[in-house]
Amino acid sequence: MKNKKKNISMFWMLVFQYTCFAAIVLVALGGIGKFMNQLITNSYSNPAFVHGEEIAQYAADGKESSIPKNWLNGNGWYLLIGEDGTPISGSSGSPENLLLNAEDVSILSIGDGYIGYTEYQEEDGAKTGEYIAYSPESTAEGSAFSIEGMFLVDVSTGTVTYSTLDKIPVGDHISETLRMVLIGESSGSTISVYSETMQDGSPCVVLVGVPKVSTVRENSKIDLVIQMYDVILIAAFVIILLVFVLWLSRWFRKPITMLSKAMTEVAEGNVGEQIAYRGPAEFTEMCDSFNTMSARLEKTEQERRQAEQEKQKMLADISHDLKTPITVIEGYARAIRDGVIPESQEKQYLSLIEEKSEQLTGLINEFHTFSKMDHPAYHLDLQKTDLTETVRQYLAGKYPECELSGDTLEADLPETEIPCMLDTALFHRALDNIVNNSIRHNAAGIVIHASLQKEEKTAVLILEDSGSGLSDYAREHIFEPFVTGNDARNSKGSGLGMAITKKIIEAEGGTIELLPETETWKTRFAIHLRTL
Repeated sequence: MKNKKKNISMFWMLVFQYTCFAAIVLVALGGIGKFMNQLITNSYSNPAFVHGEEIAQYAADGKESSIPKNWLNGNGWYLLIGEDGTPISGSSGSPENLLLNAEDVSILSIGDGYIGYTEYQEEDGAKTGEYIAYSPESTAEGSAFSIEGMFLVDVSTGTVTYSTLDKIPVGDHISETLRMVLIGESSGSTISVYSETMQDGSPCVVLVGVPKVSTVRENSKIDLVIQMYDVILIAAFVIILLVFVLWLSRWFRKPITMLSKAMTEVAEGNVGEQIAYRGPAEFTEMCDSFNTMSARLEKTEQERRQAEQEKQKMLADISHDLKTPITVIEGYARAIRDGVIPESQEKQYLSLIEEKSEQLTGLINEFHTFSKMDHPAYHLDLQKTDLTETVRQYLAGKYPECELSGDTLEADLPETEIPCMLDTALFHRALDNIVNNSIRHNAAGIVIHASLQKEEKTAVLILEDSGSGLSDYAREHIFEPFVTGNDARNSKGSGLGMAITKKIIEAEGGTIELLPETETWKTRFAIHLRTL
């Protein structure tokens, strides 16, 4: 047998969903941050500035034609200068009035990379120029630049005030021309200086310039991008939150909607509605409980309808059974009243009226007994009784009646006591209904056989006859009200006898069943009673 798959509890489902939500938010934040960072970079990074080192290498190697055009699209330029300060080659837009000498080129060639220049004002008002020499290096992330050294220059005098480079000692002099080149005063550009070696082995420097951008304008662009970042971040979070809330709402509403719809169907009388739902254990249990309730309601409704049909049938059968004797009594009484019957035959008709009245009384008593046994206040007078002796006494009283009807009564009873809790009077009536049916519904000369035996905790009494047996319909419905020994209803009985017998036996804690026919015995009943 396959085990039913256990559903995850709502707690762990919510943990999983909130984890997914947090992961999505983090991924979105990372993606948006990366995008905005690129946007910030692009907002002030000129292609020539980004690819300056590669441009310098192409120029020094004499491969200017290999420089991608888009690297110089943003008004960028490059200028290759020999070791004596003479310009060798350059791109369109490069300054033509840059006049450097060999000493300037020597200073610019300090590092293997490029020299950066920053100028700032001291507290005393003096301007200081900061020169930083960068050298390329390879890292796990790719190529990068490291600081090789730096030196500071008093702008007003060009004197070196601080230096970490051996080639430029403190006190050395930096020309105004070199300073003007580095700060871009002579070209209107921001210049990066790269120290390279040409194909013939001679040193050179490559100046890569990009147009100067106003700091205010640059900062305003960055501020705008940051504001955009905040807006996009908030919008993305709100969208993700809304999607998550809507999905979570749908997830919660689905079983509730299904339950509500199914309950409405049940309220409208469509019992038996089932919900097919798989989800969190708590919701699944709710739906399973509803399905169980709905199935029980459907079964109860079916039983109610069946009971209603049986009630209607019972009323029709009662009407039929009462109508026959009443009609006879009414007809005979009217005939006597109207003088239709001769005076000499009045006594005979009065006897027939009396007989039908007794039959009517018997039917009414049967109906009364059958109905009162269903009443909640009805109780049997159960007492400890010897079942063997009770059956023996009953059969002894039935012998004369069987002899008069031409039938034979046989008994096979044990000599030992079989203690049971019985209402003796009602138990005799139950036995009487079975035996009387055998006598009433069979031709004279049958054998009625009774046997009693004790099992572990029960006693089994079998009553059987050698008569003509029961029809298939009677065998199937024998314990239902208004079912007689033959298919057609007649005046020999009310059809309540076996239904009353079943109620009596069950009220005494036992069961009764109709056994299959044998070659000898045709109608056979087995009564099972609990023993003490």
